[in-house]
Amino acid sequence: MSNSMISKHSKSAFDESESIRILEELLESTREIKTFFSENDRTPNYDGTFELVNNECEPVKQFIVQIKKVDKLIQNTKGKNIGKYDYSLKTNFLQYVKDKVTECPAIYFVVDLSTKKVFWIYLSDETLMRLNFEGKKTVMYHFQETEFISDINAFILEMRHIAQERNRLFVYKTSQQISELQDAVDYLNQHLNGDLKKIKERVFPDLWRIGIKYSSNRDIQVNDRTIQVAGCVALYPQMRGNLDTGVHEYDWNIKENMFTHFSFISETDLKKYSKNTLHEIIQNYFRIGIQNDCLPTLVLLEQVEDFIEKSNCFFEKSKSNIYLPSNICRRFVLLHNYMCFVLSGYASSDKEIAYVKRTNEILSHGRKNFYDIFECARSCPEDFKKYCASGRDDENRFRGSMLELLTDESVRWLLAILELEKRKVQEIAPVWRYHWYDLVQLNKPDYISRCNDICGKLFSKLPDLYEETYHNIFDTNKYLLQNRYVYKLICDSLDNSKYLGIESQCYQAKKFSIQMEPSLSLDFPNGDIPEGLMSATGSMSIGMFVQKRKLYYDSICCLLYRGICKGLEFEETDLPLYEHENVKFYL
Repeated sequence: MSNSMISKHSKSAFDESESIRILEELLESTREIKTFFSENDRTPNYDGTFELVNNECEPVKQFIVQIKKVDKLIQNTKGKNIGKYDYSLKTNFLQYVKDKVTECPAIYFVVDLSTKKVFWIYLSDETLMRLNFEGKKTVMYHFQETEFISDINAFILEMRHIAQERNRLFVYKTSQQISELQDAVDYLNQHLNGDLKKIKERVFPDLWRIGIKYSSNRDIQVNDRTIQVAGCVALYPQMRGNLDTGVHEYDWNIKENMFTHFSFISETDLKKYSKNTLHEIIQNYFRIGIQNDCLPTLVLLEQVEDFIEKSNCFFEKSKSNIYLPSNICRRFVLLHNYMCFVLSGYASSDKEIAYVKRTNEILSHGRKNFYDIFECARSCPEDFKKYCASGRDDENRFRGSMLELLTDESVRWLLAILELEKRKVQEIAPVWRYHWYDLVQLNKPDYISRCNDICGKLFSKLPDLYEETYHNIFDTNKYLLQNRYVYKLICDSLDNSKYLGIESQCYQAKKFSIQMEPSLSLDFPNGDIPEGLMSATGSMSIGMFVQKRKLYYDSICCLLYRGICKGLEFEETDLPLYEHENVKFYL
C-alpha cells in the first residue's frame, strides 16, 4: 500500500534523465567534447554547456545548450514538409540567445526517446531571423533527416567550424583594448566614408567599411622557425549585410587581410598604425590614378598625347596634328583587337606564332599587365597592316578583352579616350609641342629659355586646373592649398649633360598661385626674411616632370597630396606617380 505522504518521481523526471544520458554518452563518445548538463537543471535560461577540447583535452570553445525530450517525433507523409519531423520550439531560449549576444554558440537539442535519435539546431543569427519567433511562445520547426546526429565525428567537425566562425566575431580582450581597436578603425572609416570618400571608392571600389584584426603575443612560423610576435594587426573589408563587430582576432586569411603589420619588440601602437595606413591608402590612390571623371578636359588631352604620338607609326598621321576622338578610339580598338585575334588561336605568320609563344611563357610565370597596347603590332607590323585592311573591325567595337595583359599606362590611355568621347570633345590637339630629346640637344641659353616657356604655360593654367580637380574630389576646403609660390628655373651642367632645377619660395596667401621671379634668391645674407615667407626650397626633380610630359596631371597629384598631408598631419614623402619610380614635388 503506497504512502501518500511520500513524494514520487514522475515519468517525466525519468525521461529527462534518460534524454540527458543519451546526449552525454553520444557527445562524449570520442572524448572531443566534455558535457556539463544537469538533471532538473534550474539555470533560468539554458540547460548547461559543453566544451570542445583539443588533443591535450584543453577547452577551446564553450557552447550553451537547451535540451528537450520527446516520446516520438512523427515524420510527415504528405504536404510541403513531407519527410520532415515537426517539432514545436519554445521561444524563451531563442529570445535569450538573440538578446544576449555572446561568444558562446547556442545549440538546441531534441532527443527522441523512442529512437534515441538526437536532433539539433545551431541558433545562428540567420536561423533566429528565419524562425520569426518574436511575440510568440512557440514556433513550429521542421527537422530534416540530415538534422540529427548520425555521425558524431561529422557533428564534432561542424562544431569546430562553428567555433572558428564565432571566434571571428568576438575577441578576447579587455574593454580598454577593444576601445583602442575601435578608435583605430573608426579613424580610418570616418575619413574614408567622409572627406576621403572619393579616394576610398577609387582604391576600394566595393568596400563598405574597414574592420581590424589584432592579436598580441602570437607565434608565427618563418622557414620552419617559430618567432614570437608582440603584435599582429591587419585590416579587412567589411561587407554590407553581414553581422560583423568590425574587431577580430588576427588570423592568417591572406586573401582578406590588408596592410598587415607585425611588431616584434612591443605591442603595436594602433593609433600610429591607423595613421600610417591611411597615409599608405592615400599614396595608393595616386599610384592607381585620379578618376578620369574628376579631371579637367585639358588634363585628359595631356593624358592621351603620348598614345597619339606612339600610335602614329601604325596609322596615318594628321598633317594638322588635330584628331577626332572617335579616330583615336578606333586606333586603340584595332591595336587591342589584333592582340586578341592573335592570342585567340588565329596566329599564322612566324612573327605572330613567336609572339604567342613569348606571351604564353610570360603568363606561365603568373605575370599580368606586362604589355603596352603597341606590343603585338610592334612585333608583327606587316601582319597588323593586313589585319587593319581586312575590315574586320569596321564596327569599331572591342572584341574580347586583353586588358589584364596591358600595362596600367595603356589602360589609362583607353579610359581617358573614352572620357573625352563621353564629354563630346570635338577635336584632340597636342598639349605640349616639344620632345625631351630635342630639348637636351639645345645649348644652355636656348635650353633654359625653352624650359621657361614650358613652365610659364604650366603655371599659368595649373592653379585653375588644380582647384577644379580638387573640388571634383572633395566637398571641403580642409585640404585645399592657398599658398602663393614664386620661382626661378636654373640649369646645371655636368659632362655635357644639362640638369634642370627650380628654386622657389612659398608665401601665405588667400588663393593658390605661381609666378616666375627672375631675381629670386634663396639666400638672406642680412637675415632680412620677406614678410609672409613660409618656406624656401630648391629642387632638381622638375626635370623629370618636363621629361615625362604630363606636367598638369603630375603637378595636380603633388598639390593634392601636399594638401592632404597638411590636413591630416602626415609627413610628405615622394609620390609613386611613375611605375617603379617615386617622385619628389618640385615646389
